[in-house]
Amino acid sequence: MKRIVKVIILIVVFTAILHGISRINFQINPAACDMCGRCMNSCPTGAIQPDVELMCLRIDQNLCDGCGDCLHNCPRSAIYEADGRSYIFGRVCNSETNFAINGVTVSNGIDSATTDFYGDYSLEVTQGSYSITTTHPDFNSYTIENITIGSNDAERVNIVMNPLTSNSGNVSELTSLLECYPNPFSNNEPLNISIKNDNKNALLTVTNVKGQLLYKRKIIDSDKLVWNGVDSKGHKLPSGIYLLNLKSGNETISKRITLR
Repeated sequence: MKRIVKVIILIVVFTAILHGISRINFQINPAACDMCGRCMNSCPTGAIQPDVELMCLRIDQNLCDGCGDCLHNCPRSAIYEADGRSYIFGRVCNSETNFAINGVTVSNGIDSATTDFYGDYSLEVTQGSYSITTTHPDFNSYTIENITIGSNDAERVNIVMNPLTSNSGNVSELTSLLECYPNPFSNNEPLNISIKNDNKNALLTVTNVKGQLLYKRKIIDSDKLVWNGVDSKGHKLPSGIYLLNLKSGNETISKRITLR
């Protein structure tokens, strides 16, 4: 009987050692995560939880058993093997208007990225301390120092830049171009969007709070639209907070809307 117990203990110990050696942990790229929750629902150990500050999902390395279910259930390929890479990411905005600025060069002295239409950027880094500098021909450059980040970590760094010349006089004019009601709205009580725009080729988009594009429409002339909370493919979006964005000329204005 003692011999059988010893054999069982040896098997358990050997299995644990083998599992520890071969286990692969995973982590989530916050710049790509849209918090759809598919990975969280598929995780058997509860290792995946929302990170409110980063506005994405993150994986607790102490709970991850490396099964890989999250990897196969992520529709945005945001999950990667936890190999030490980390991310500094965020959004760059105009200090006067709070509008996103696209085309900003964001550099950590080693690598650089360019903000997209929504002012978002992402830099892949390793463990260490960094300084981030932003440059744009229409704005004063800006530097943030001593950004410390660990292995398989992430840090959201939102940046506000001052324009070289004031353009705050255009804010009220641009704001008046976009009106929407009711807010909150629902699939059964759609959002009425009124656009007062004399410019050609304005662009209306709907994004989630992470800035990921869900719906877009090109506006040719003055227009009234009705949006019932669906994406560009006609699929109903879940309840939550979204951003209605109108890009006219060089400025973009966003209004927060709530889908019930």
